[in-house]
Amino acid sequence: MQAVSADRPARGLDAPGVHATAIGVVFTEPLTHASWLAIGHQLSTLKEVEVWALWGNRDALGAGWNDVRAHCHPKEAYFDPLITENDRARVDGGRTRLIRDSLGAGWQSLRMGCPELQHLEDQLRHAL
Repeated sequence: MQAVSADRPARGLDAPGVHATAIGVVFTEPLTHASWLAIGHQLSTLKEVEVWALWGNRDALGAGWNDVRAHCHPKEAYFDPLITENDRARVDGGRTRLIRDSLGAGWQSLRMGCPELQHLEDQLRHAL
């Protein structure tokens, strides 16, 4: 995962009207197809979906939430150990189950633990 500073766009994020910051995406003009692609790229550089999926199981992680988010390989260190044999047999590899757990307390709870999701939601609401 590449770190993104507040004043330097992520590598490959060159769509018009989109600027990546340390906490999300800032829209500077109406969204285009290229802008939507850039948003997808930005999401992939922010946090892996597996980190978001861990929110609902953070008590089982054996580490503080800030440490989990700051880890250089959170998927391998925290997500993979939560995957069961049944999960491995599923096409989604357990992601759906863990994301369901993360959303169990509601979207607001997940946004609280993953502030980049709140920022992205705010930007999308503004753009739409």
